Amino acid sequence: MINLPVTKTLSEIAKFVLSSKDKSCVYRFLSHSKWENGLLNTNRLSHLDFFLKHNIKLESVGFLVIDDTANSKKSTKKMQEPSYNYSHTEGKMSAPIVWLL
Repeated sequence: MINLPVTKTLSEIAKFVLSSKDKSCVYRFLSHSKWENGLLNTNRLSHLDFFLKHNIKLESVGFLVIDDTANSKKSTKKMQEPSYNYSHTEGKMSAPIVWLL
């Protein structure tokens, strides 16, 4: 799901991951499946390592900035790719968190 070439909405994930096109199937899969946190983290780090090894030249300098906080903004313009996310802490839709690599 990390590499999907679409906005990461349940509907779009359903189109690429499952034979069923109903987003409720994806929701049930994501919310009711047993997840092994250690394995999930290992796979996440392996994907990042693979990406960096195959996309970054040895002589180049780069920065990987990871910010997992969501700062609320008084006014936000909608960006083309990221979609708004439901913030469980605020109980409403909030501006997207954008990761740039």
